[in-house]
Amino acid sequence: MERLNAIIEQLENSGVQIDWHRISGIEGYTRIHENGEVYMAVDPQLSTSRKAAVAYHEAGHFYCGLGELSDKNEFRADSWAARQLIVPEEIVQAVKDGIKNVYELAEKLDVDQEYLEHCLRILKIVRGPYIEHKQYVIWLDPITIYDRETEQFWPEEN
Repeated sequence: MERLNAIIEQLENSGVQIDWHRISGIEGYTRIHENGEVYMAVDPQLSTSRKAAVAYHEAGHFYCGLGELSDKNEFRADSWAARQLIVPEEIVQAVKDGIKNVYELAEKLDVDQEYLEHCLRILKIVRGPYIEHKQYVIWLDPITIYDRETEQFWPEEN
């Protein structure tokens, strides 16, 4: 619920309200009108973690200024969402805390597993197979952490 509340608050601070309304056949929708007015809807019947995933994707359309539907704009919205959802500090801490797979990571991050896997694939396309952050190297598939200072790996091998 924290992820969902965070994006709701971020959007509200930008003057955008999510309309919790089911639109037949789609989970979310964003329309940016020529006058700059934004309409964003998310299906209220989705699970909380799926609502968060859809809301982040739709927010990606808004923050990237993407109004028209195209594969390129969908990729850019997903890329924005991936950068918001996959925060290096949180990944490092989750893995150090014992997270061993994407399912557990999705639960820890409070986001839909399918969308988290999608975001990890997007990041691999955009950034490559790993992310360097402070003293850490974070491999995205499988999720593995290496601390360059201590030369330790997580998850630790049994």
